[in-house]
Amino acid sequence: MEYKTDSEGKKLYRPFSMLFYANYRPFDRRIFTIVPSLGFSINALYPEIAAMEGGLYFTLDLGNIFAVTYGLNFNDRRWISSLDFMLFNCRALELDLGFSTQSPTLEKVFLGAGLGVNVALKFGW
Repeated sequence: MEYKTDSEGKKLYRPFSMLFYANYRPFDRRIFTIVPSLGFSINALYPEIAAMEGGLYFTLDLGNIFAVTYGLNFNDRRWISSLDFMLFNCRALELDLGFSTQSPTLEKVFLGAGLGVNVALKFGW
């Protein structure tokens, strides 16, 4: 972990995380994908500086136009349960919508703690 000092002598901490992902398609088709992830993070702002991270995503993709993804992860010292939708994909434009619950404990994730919503509008080819 490194830190830098500005002109007033304040320390600025830089957290570090690394995750590895693998796409597994059990039927050799893009319609169903399982994506496990595993990694670690280092952050001096927590009592335990290093932590393991990881998760599992399940995606049902219907022709790369509409997709649903459910994920359960432990990232940034919190559990995240998410449900994401790719609502529209015409190659140059994609619209995504997602909902999540987040909590430091796994039990509270399923009780609706820490609600989150994300919207993404993606451009590109």
